[in-house]
Amino acid sequence: MNSLTMPPPIQWFFVRHAPVIMPNNKSVLYGQLDLDCRVDDTSKIQGARRQLPAHHEFALLSGLRRTQRTFAALFNGQTTQHQALIDPELNEQCMGAWEGMEYTNTHAANYQKLIDDPIHCRPPDGVLGKGESFIDLKQRIARRLDHYNRRFAQHLLSTTGQLDSALDSDKSAGSPRTDGNASPPRTEKNSSAPLRVVCCSHAGVIRAVLAVALELSHANAFKPIIDNWSVTRLDAFVLPTTTRANDKEEEDTQEWTTHWRVHALNAR
Repeated sequence: MNSLTMPPPIQWFFVRHAPVIMPNNKSVLYGQLDLDCRVDDTSKIQGARRQLPAHHEFALLSGLRRTQRTFAALFNGQTTQHQALIDPELNEQCMGAWEGMEYTNTHAANYQKLIDDPIHCRPPDGVLGKGESFIDLKQRIARRLDHYNRRFAQHLLSTTGQLDSALDSDKSAGSPRTDGNASPPRTEKNSSAPLRVVCCSHAGVIRAVLAVALELSHANAFKPIIDNWSVTRLDAFVLPTTTRANDKEEEDTQEWTTHWRVHALNAR
């Protein structure tokens, strides 16, 4: 990509949530099970903070409280309020009917299926939702990344737009919601300044992001280690391209191409 035409980057900082608190100290499968987490390790919190930017324009959280509690611990006590969007489409892989099941119970054979083929194995549907394979998760996250990158890119490429305008369609649609600590968007435009996004997320989601950004095979997507409190940073350069209509009566269509650059993986 020619540096003369390179747009400002969308700087993504993906933070894996704090360690979960297992029910009754038993090891269970907890994809979308809404468990609490431990946020009392000040050294881990400070380590994660050192990997994050001093300021960010936007924050994304999944619909599970462990990401929300992690975000609150990271930014507690700061005078600046940060805008945060809670989006259930950023939830961890859904394990369907296997959610909350112990590894040592009589249904252990089900987990063996997952261990033998973690890429294609799709758990049966359950109370928390439709079971997902890793491929399902990757496709869901790819759609959401594209969704946000396009809107952030539209903001960066505009001459007078404010950050909220990039997400108006989300708010009107009523899918993700903004929490009560939302701050006003930037009021001054700097065409060369990046847009920084902190996303408190899950190990499976971050692996799916890496699979999309690095075009990894599904098998290689499982190789990165994603620790609790770790930060994975990627830059997205989103370029608009126009496809000319063949028919004069038809309108040209605009598409977006994203180029990724990885800065840090599992940084602590």
